[in-house]
Parts: sequence; C-alpha cells; structure tokens
Amino acid sequence: MEMNPDCFGLHPHNSKEYDDKLELRLVEIFAKYRESGKVLAWGEIGLDYHYDFSPRDVQRAVFIRQLKKSNELELPIVLHIREADDDALKIIRENVTDKQKRIHLHCYTSSPPFALQLVQEYPNLFVGFTGVVTFKNSRQIQDTVKALPLDRILLETDAPYMSPIPFRGQTCHSGMIPQTAQKIAELKGVTQDELEKKLYMDDFKCNASSTASQAAELNVIRFNAFDEMNVILFVNNIFSYLIFCSLFAMLYTFHKEPRLGQLFYIF
Repeated sequence: MEMNPDCFGLHPHNSKEYDDKLELRLVEIFAKYRESGKVLAWGEIGLDYHYDFSPRDVQRAVFIRQLKKSNELELPIVLHIREADDDALKIIRENVTDKQKRIHLHCYTSSPPFALQLVQEYPNLFVGFTGVVTFKNSRQIQDTVKALPLDRILLETDAPYMSPIPFRGQTCHSGMIPQTAQKIAELKGVTQDELEKKLYMDDFKCNASSTASQAAELNVIRFNAFDEMNVILFVNNIFSYLIFCSLFAMLYTFHKEPRLGQLFYIF
C-alpha cells in the first residue's frame, strides 16, 4: 500500500516512552521517506499540561530533544501546546533559533497573546484551527482568529475529534471543514471564497515538502469538493435517521403486538 505524506514524532502524552531507540527509529523514517516527499515534518510534539499523561519535566525534556533533532535534520515542526503557553514559549525561543523555520501550531485552543507572540517572531509559523472554533464557549479561540492576520491561519480537523457545529459529538473528518471555514470567514469579515483562496496559498507556504501539484490537489480536496461533501453528509444523516426510525418501529411493534414483533424480527 502506498504511503501518503505524513508527519512523525512523539506526542507529549507519550513523552515518558521517548528514548534513544525511538529517536533512532524516527531518524530512520525521515531518512527513508524524505526524498520521495512522503514525510512533511517532525511532529506533533510539544507540551500538554491538561492531561499530564507524562510528567511535566519529562515532557519539557523530550520537547527540547525533538526540537533539536528537527533542527539537525532541517525539518518543519508540528506543535501541540495545551495549557502550557509560558513553558512552551520559553522552550521554543531557546531552541528554535532559525526564525525562518516552518512551524504549524496545531489545534489552537489558547488565547491571543501566545499565538501573536509566535507569529511575530517566526514569519513562517501558521496557526491551525479546528471545529472547536464554532463552539459557543470558544470565545478565546475566536478572539485569536480575529487577532491573527488572515495569512497566518490554517484549517484542520484533528479527526476523529473536534467536529464543528452542527456535527459536534460525531466522528470528525475532512468533509466537515466547510463549517469551520464558514465560521473563520465570519470572524474575519471576509467571504468564504476569499478565505478559501487565501488558505490555499497559506497551506502551500507552510508545507515545506509540497510541490505545486500537491498543493493544488490539496486545494481541490478542501475547497472544490465542499458542496459534494455536504451532500454526502446530508445523505448519511438521512440514512442514519431512517435506520433509527426502523429500529423504533420494530421495538414499538414488539411492545404492542408480540407475535407481529417476532415476525418482524424474523424478517
């Protein structure tokens, strides 16, 4: 099976598992697939103080170690930072000395100051927003979207999580990006067409391994297929609704007419 372009690194949740052997394996992956354009960046890496699945001191040490390795290999990075803005900013400033490094700040959930400081210091840093931006209680995320320049924003899914309204609670996928795009356009005061054109160029700039054809293909997937994906989502929802109605009818029949219910079940 052909490998799609991807990123490789150790998530902060699993920092306690990082060792020399794992690092060597990551380096081998980049050496094997980088030339063919199958690897895009080192990540996602960073700090997650919300769950603390790994001790914070271990998270910081592993974050630094992976940043240094990405510097050695001259790779872009994908960052996961949650409730750790101060420590993350300090570590990034000390260990990402190449101000031109391409950086994707993934699934942003914090307030404006952290993102603004980073985009000011790193001209090739882009901030990704998921369906969470559509939630009513996501005021600080929405404020960040308003504060950032449009040309530093990316759309993403974080699938299978972070489904936008009206799909909250469902399995997230790329067909739901139109709802996120619509909210971003609303917050920025632009049309969705303007947003789509701008984000296409931003994705091309952010992805150091992209060729023009790859970027164009991504553009088609994300934007030109929006209407088709919405039709698919609508059909899927109708189908699910019909299944629910059928099950309800069967249960009701069992309750009212046990004999008919048994025939229904056999059928």
